[in-house]
Amino acid sequence: MVYAPTAAYLTELFPPRVRYTGLSVSYHRGTGVIGGFMPLIALSLTASTGNQLAGVAYPVAVAAVSTVVSLVLLRRGRDNRVVRAVWNQLGRPDRADSPEPAPTR
Repeated sequence: MVYAPTAAYLTELFPPRVRYTGLSVSYHRGTGVIGGFMPLIALSLTASTGNQLAGVAYPVAVAAVSTVVSLVLLRRGRDNRVVRAVWNQLGRPDRADSPEPAPTR
């Protein structure tokens, strides 16, 4: 349930010129750093507070922050100011407003 929407979401987020790098960096940084340290942080919270449910606070906080960022900054896919700024940084403002051409076979 998580991986299919994530792939589609990240693909829409980056322009074709930097898509592979953008996907790789964002996915692996999020999965490796945020997800990789989750057991350690949850165990540390549980050990420091003595409450068995304290470890749930970190995953809930990460999910809440991710949801807010997704809803606020990325609500319209490619048609938003963050994605437009990436296109403009690449020197391709003409492609910022137009959809990608259909792939040729």
